[in-house]
Amino acid sequence: MVGVGSCLQSVPRRPLLWFCGIVTILLVVFAYVLALAMVVGLGFLTVALVSSGTSTLIVLSLGAITCALTILWSVLPRPDRFTPPGPEIDAAAQPRLFRELQAIAAEFQEPMPKSVYLMMDANAWVAQRGGMLGFGSRRVMALGFPLLSVLTVSEFRAVIAHEFAHYYGGDTGFGPWTNKAREAIIFSLQRLSSDSGFLHQLSRWAYIGLLRWVVVGTLALYWKLFLRLTLMVSRQWEYRADELASAVGGAKPLLEGLRKLAEAGYAWTPFWATEAAPSLESGFRPPLADGFVRFLAAPGIQRQLQPLVSKELDQETPAAFATHPTFRQRSARALAHNYAGPSIDNAPALSLFDDLPKLEFAALRAAFPDPRTEKLQPVEWDAIGMTVYVPNWRESTAKYQELLAAHRAADVPGLIGDLGSFAARVPDPKGMLLTREQRADRAAAVIWMAFAVSLLDQGWQLHAQPGDFYLSKGEEKINPADLVRGLRQGGLSSGAYGALVQHYGVAELRLG
Repeated sequence: MVGVGSCLQSVPRRPLLWFCGIVTILLVVFAYVLALAMVVGLGFLTVALVSSGTSTLIVLSLGAITCALTILWSVLPRPDRFTPPGPEIDAAAQPRLFRELQAIAAEFQEPMPKSVYLMMDANAWVAQRGGMLGFGSRRVMALGFPLLSVLTVSEFRAVIAHEFAHYYGGDTGFGPWTNKAREAIIFSLQRLSSDSGFLHQLSRWAYIGLLRWVVVGTLALYWKLFLRLTLMVSRQWEYRADELASAVGGAKPLLEGLRKLAEAGYAWTPFWATEAAPSLESGFRPPLADGFVRFLAAPGIQRQLQPLVSKELDQETPAAFATHPTFRQRSARALAHNYAGPSIDNAPALSLFDDLPKLEFAALRAAFPDPRTEKLQPVEWDAIGMTVYVPNWRESTAKYQELLAAHRAADVPGLIGDLGSFAARVPDPKGMLLTREQRADRAAAVIWMAFAVSLLDQGWQLHAQPGDFYLSKGEEKINPADLVRGLRQGGLSSGAYGALVQHYGVAELRLG
């Protein structure tokens, strides 16, 4: 990585973070001390109640020992069973990527992660996983394929520097302890307050119910304190990671990477549902990275995304249980440090990878370990309309030709207005029992698909790109799916629809 050098020498030490580390250790230790003290106290109470020989107190002792055993079982250390989030990236097969990672690791003077994974998630993270309570754990890193699709090399460096800063600061070392303590308290509260089980049955006796309330209330009170203080510490660590990443990778690339992370997070699920999944289910495998970039660049998608992304980025204070400060808080802090940072490289982050299609397919197979995944046929996005969509539309509407043939394009508002009756005549898929809403959605899809097929048969041309779909003839453009959606949601009146199809000259077009 060119231009990094010893960037961290200019970063001042932050004694506050030592204090945060000490607070975290004390909170974790006290969580176990409190749990064990309650176990011992309830044990002594059980012995005292049984020794009384009174039947009522003996019954109460059952509640006390049950609470003690529940807490003890919840706080017992357990091995950390790590499930890889995706395929492991081979360093020998990806030399350019690992040169970047090794350069950043060298800047922080930190060892490389034992494993680097590629995941189908718009995120990136580091952790220490495996072992028990952090002992015997190993460093791992996960890189989100959707996020890599939209980052530049400079933004990738800054984001990875932020992740290595967590290693450097030691907070990934605290992580297993904090997480186990958090899980122990949660498991205790869940089991103690469950509405089923032996303790719940015993709680019919008022004295046991009162004892249970005191135990749960004590743990819940500490849980609130533990959570709020550890989250406060977590936000301080995020500020520090941003500061170190700004020195190593530059504040502006870091902040642009965080902005893209938010955008990719909102966009990945709809991209998968509307673009990737239909193709995969049809037996075809388009290039997902390229498709996601096209999806994000589509004007219609940008119009939908921007209000969501802006709302998140403009938030002034974090939510009560947020682990990270808001983007505005992080942005103000990062830019205030005024570190020079390295030179900017605007090449796509995916240019660091060799044989991207093979790597993408490996991530897909890891996400969907199904024999059918191996048989997926590659297809380009420019060909996907005629290869995937049109055959699906024809197959989906062919069985309803007689039902559709009685209707024209001008009749679509009437069909949507009485969609329940039309849906009742469209049988459920074989082996499935749809809800009323699912049946209505399916019927509406049959209507717009039939409209699209009829347009194609009349010489209209299909334009199908991720996030950008319509049929055209000359200068005219129609999106049947949007028209049907507008009629269903009330955004398009019957009169406006009628005027549109008259204008396009397709009002008399038979749907069948």
